[in-house]
Amino acid sequence: MTSGFELDRAASGRRAQCYLPAMNPFRRHFLVCLTNRPPSVQHSCGARGSTELLAAMQKAADRKGLRELFGTAVTGTTCLGLCESGPNVVVYPENVWYAAVRPDDARELIESHGVGGVAVERLLHPDVDRAPPESAP
Repeated sequence: MTSGFELDRAASGRRAQCYLPAMNPFRRHFLVCLTNRPPSVQHSCGARGSTELLAAMQKAADRKGLRELFGTAVTGTTCLGLCESGPNVVVYPENVWYAAVRPDDARELIESHGVGGVAVERLLHPDVDRAPPESAP
């Protein structure tokens, strides 16, 4: 089994390709923006409490056993854009965006969307198209 980096010199003698072992994808993945921008910038998810939000969401997910029972993960990430409406959370593979999420919302997000698969309407990002992505041909 190949893991890590393996050199592929068959084509040019200089090309390198990366072979990584397959990962089991999560059924649902919550990404919480943790970006802290400089104080001169008005908007920043980190400055608005996203670190506390991530901790609250992970605690709620652990309490529900989401990783083991539902294949769901909660992960901090760098900038998702749309900083003026943060803290932002995006859920994949559904591509559902949440805005201005607070630690007090964590339990509801985990129970409604994480367990039940139902988006929390009041937290949906107002500037993101909620139409389902077009299916591939």
